Amino acid sequence: MFGIKPSKVLLAALLLSGCAASGIVKHQFLGIYPVDQPGAAPAGVVDPYAGVPFRVQVNCDTKLSSFMFSPLVPLPPVIPAGIFESGDEHRIYVSVSKATGVQYEPLQAPVALRKEIYKSVPVQLFQEDGTPIQLMDDQWKDDAEGAGGGIMTLAFDANCDDLDKGRLVIAPVTYTAIRHPSVTLLLEYTYSKESSAGYVR
Repeated sequence: MFGIKPSKVLLAALLLSGCAASGIVKHQFLGIYPVDQPGAAPAGVVDPYAGVPFRVQVNCDTKLSSFMFSPLVPLPPVIPAGIFESGDEHRIYVSVSKATGVQYEPLQAPVALRKEIYKSVPVQLFQEDGTPIQLMDDQWKDDAEGAGGGIMTLAFDANCDDLDKGRLVIAPVTYTAIRHPSVTLLLEYTYSKESSAGYVR
């Protein structure tokens, strides 16, 4: 009569009355490995320049893939509450940390939703076909400008699985008067799923 779906009424009743709940969590990972070492084990954090305090880390979001309720414990019978993927679906976070005295030569990354606008950054992401990944202009923080030390966090507009077999390009850096040329690394996407259960009151 009031346009409320019966499924929503049932879900609200389960939450208010207390019930068991279970879910499946999807852990995503973008591994990094050198172009000339395709058999190497992918790493989540890399120090691309030997002897230079300059580190790059790529992070993917953990997602809740599905969720179910059960009015009884143990869980069965279950009532599916939905199959979905939560989290920031279009975000890949890259953190760059460097010590004071490390100077990088900026690369130019396209900015999402702002045509022909580019930002100066120490890293770039490319899909397998060479398409550059756009930088989220409102999702970045730079505490490591110039030759100062600190951490820079960049958010790129893509899903982690978009970067499977993609490339991470790192800007040239200079440290103790020695210039280190740009490095290109390969990316490999993997994921795992984990079940969890609990009681909702």
